[in-house]
Amino acid sequence: MVMRKIARIFEPVAIILILAGIVGLIQPIHVEIFRWGFNVLWIGLASFMLFSHFTG
Repeated sequence: MVMRKIARIFEPVAIILILAGIVGLIQPIHVEIFRWGFNVLWIGLASFMLFSHFTG
């Protein structure tokens, strides 16, 4: 039960991280943001996969 409550909090955070990573990858402004974009996307994807298993 406690893990479901935690997962309901962190699942939207993971979605925001995924979106931030995609924006970081497609922006043409700065190379350093592009480098961080993949890491942010990967962390968001891994955390979404982890927390989505607990909400089901």
